[in-house]
Amino acid sequence: QGRLHEFNEQGLTNVVWSLAIHGKAPLELTSALAVEVRAKLPNFKPQGLVNTAWAFSTFGRTPAGLFEAILAEAETRLGEFNTLAISSLVWSATNIGVVSRTFFDAVAEQL
Repeated sequence: QGRLHEFNEQGLTNVVWSLAIHGKAPLELTSALAVEVRAKLPNFKPQGLVNTAWAFSTFGRTPAGLFEAILAEAETRLGEFNTLAISSLVWSATNIGVVSRTFFDAVAEQL
């Protein structure tokens, strides 16, 4: 995991997003990134959560529990998300087959 622990949440988002854009996501690196992302989820801004969720959803595989943790964090702060961000989270989750009943119920109440 090297120096990933030195990255703040914006740095982690930037790395994950860059990997997604370029279509290069080595499993070992994405797994290490997932560990750091989970550890820092409460510090992510809404747009960072959205971008991170989107990026991981494009990899076609997501480390176990990561998406559920992202959605759980987003759910606690759903009022901070605009409608585009909420729709992006929903798209990202469904794109990789993650269904969080509590998150989707909270979204339904919010909208």
